[in-house]
Amino acid sequence: MAKPVAATVTVELARQGVLRLDDPVRAHLPGFDLADRNSAAGITIRDLLQHTSGLPFGAPLLDRADAGRRPADVLPALASIKPQSPPGTEHLYSSLNYLVLAAVIEATTRRSYAEVLAATVGRPLRNGIVATAAQAATVPSGHRFVAGRPVRMNTGYDPAGAAYGYLGGSLTDLTRFATDQLRPKDPAITAQLHAPGRPTGLGEHYGLGWRISDLPDTGQAVVMLQNVSGFFHESALLATAQGVAGLLANEEPSAVAVDPMYLPAVGVLAALALTLARTGRTRSCPPERRPLVMIGFRADRDANGLADQIAGRNQVRSAAAMACRSAESSRVDALAHAT
Repeated sequence: MAKPVAATVTVELARQGVLRLDDPVRAHLPGFDLADRNSAAGITIRDLLQHTSGLPFGAPLLDRADAGRRPADVLPALASIKPQSPPGTEHLYSSLNYLVLAAVIEATTRRSYAEVLAATVGRPLRNGIVATAAQAATVPSGHRFVAGRPVRMNTGYDPAGAAYGYLGGSLTDLTRFATDQLRPKDPAITAQLHAPGRPTGLGEHYGLGWRISDLPDTGQAVVMLQNVSGFFHESALLATAQGVAGLLANEEPSAVAVDPMYLPAVGVLAALALTLARTGRTRSCPPERRPLVMIGFRADRDANGLADQIAGRNQVRSAAAMACRSAESSRVDALAHAT
């Protein structure tokens, strides 16, 4: 949930007039540079939010557990990195974007990212958030099964990474944040976050911190996915007309969790959760190309995430809609003959 939260913080700062989404990054970080200086000059805050800056994956600069590390500490290393595309032209998912975004927020507000987070998005959360190394030290370690036995995994904590992945909190906080996205107090902010940006694939886009995909359904769904080393979980929140259906599953809940059928089983459970949440509702047939939205987030390591499994059903949407209308037409004809 780190990137959707960071995007929400940024849009809130824009609402307050602290920054503008189309500001060049250099307007707030004069030291920001890349091997291609012209490209660096053209990168905006919006590009960071939508992963359209051209920054590469940048794994060596991420997941560092150096004590006292700050987001701006990455700037000297970026000066030798060559962008993979011109700013604003292509979606290239990279957590470096959100690491630089945190540096922008800190430089603009002259406060730590954790402090800004607590004063904006974190304010309504009752149980607190985990956004610093000190807070992370109080959280129980995750476990994995090794040779059939649970083994504690200490994966470290990147003190500069709260905006791109190292953010935690309680299930209550997660639910409250998701509910605020579904029923926003300020629809204008949510509209900016959920507006489709550059395409990421067939029927898929990336908004501001959120993945947006078509769903073969007549309602809307907000799906947040996360797979974090050390805590190992998949989560899905599906919004339906009746409310929120939530599914949480440990990535390795038992010694047999390495079974290759585990991920497909999680996909089936997600579909079941959506079906149960919709039980009892009667829907008319959907329009053949009605835009349906799934807003989702996937961490860098989520190569086989639940969102892909659900979104992969998109190809049958039009056929299903046509079949539904055909069946409905047949029922109408039957009633006409009966009367």
